[in-house]
Amino acid sequence: MVALDATDFSLFRLLDDTGVLPSLASFRRRASTRRVQYADDLTDDSIWASIQYGCNLGHHGRYFWRRDSSDGKGFDYCEEGEDDLASFWMEAAELGRKIAIFDMPKMSLSKPVGGLQVSNWLAHGRYRDSIDAYPAQLADEIAARFGNAPPTHCLETRSTFSATEIDQIEAELLESVALKHAAAVYYLESEPWDLFMTAFKEIHCASHLLWHLRPTRSAGGAPSCPSTSAFSSIFRRIDQAIGELIEKAGPGVEICIFSTTSMTDNSSIDDLATQLVERLQGVWSGGIRGLFRGPPFHQLPFNEQALAVRVARKWRPHASSISEALVDSLMSVRVSATGNPVFRSVTRPPERWPGPRAERLPDLIFHLAENIGQPASVSSEELGTVEAKASGMRSGNHGGDGFCLLSDGFARMLPPGRVPLEAFGPAAVGLAAGGLAPRNSTDC
Repeated sequence: MVALDATDFSLFRLLDDTGVLPSLASFRRRASTRRVQYADDLTDDSIWASIQYGCNLGHHGRYFWRRDSSDGKGFDYCEEGEDDLASFWMEAAELGRKIAIFDMPKMSLSKPVGGLQVSNWLAHGRYRDSIDAYPAQLADEIAARFGNAPPTHCLETRSTFSATEIDQIEAELLESVALKHAAAVYYLESEPWDLFMTAFKEIHCASHLLWHLRPTRSAGGAPSCPSTSAFSSIFRRIDQAIGELIEKAGPGVEICIFSTTSMTDNSSIDDLATQLVERLQGVWSGGIRGLFRGPPFHQLPFNEQALAVRVARKWRPHASSISEALVDSLMSVRVSATGNPVFRSVTRPPERWPGPRAERLPDLIFHLAENIGQPASVSSEELGTVEAKASGMRSGNHGGDGFCLLSDGFARMLPPGRVPLEAFGPAAVGLAAGGLAPRNSTDC
């Protein structure tokens, strides 16, 4: 299994059509191409938790890299409180299969007996600066044999870069691909694995930073110089790495190459959201709403194109009425310059994903209207006008279904239609364990 972390499907098809990806094109001709189901209220933290644990948000409870602490007074790292959740590959490891999970994004460390797991080396959005590994000595071995993670611009939030900086970003990401290529091949060949899983982060990083510079098609369908873009050089290098991994895996191996989401133009109200919530809290402090002592809701950290809100713990008995009032207030907010709505829809995650950890999810996620950019001012009759100086933002963000390329055996193990994120793990376990039927993906 190879993840092309957050690689846009249209970009993939464009580069594939223009001959930039010979190894992936060769595999695609004998594989099934399917879309991967993406809901636009998921951060990549929740995406990778759904894959790791083989279940949805209501069962694992992770929605961002930070979440409310148990006392409701701060935020913890999202992995805290997940100790009782089992990674999908542990089922196969307990059956005696040899499992290697090599540097997957945002995945908690497990201990597959007779296998290995590596995290936080070359993944996007690392939770720690140091490499996590099982067995523990693997961390020192990787650093000594291949080196520590190179410098990266991946956490930059701006979208304007000089030509020199763009060249530097490209060089950093090419170095990262080369390191992952060498290490993945080395560990793939180190043991006769029943399951080997790795990921390439580099198109994810390039898409956040340089989305406005991506190759595109003209109105007539012709590509715009894809062979000379940073995307093309990075993707060409990843294609070479995947080609060698497929070759080294040998014949008869089931293969899944997948991307969790596509990408889209970024929009943000990060510079306005806190003021909006504070303005709403002020409205609630007067009149009959003043019966609620203290703010009855607060904003949650969230990095997708949305605003996430939690009803305060002591007001949970009134959560339904508070939520409805919040929806009425926020859905009426407009971009001051155009009069267009700021939010296009609202999701209630605990209702959408019921489960034993659903209470950890935001009560409400308000999704930004498409292509609103980064407005400097928003307003409504109830809240008045809220203004902020735009701080700039990265040009690309997650949006739209991902995709996967599947060998025949892998395709047969997955449900028809769009593939749910939580279905990949049970399918892989079934194959690694000798063709067992996948378990229900809600059984975390």
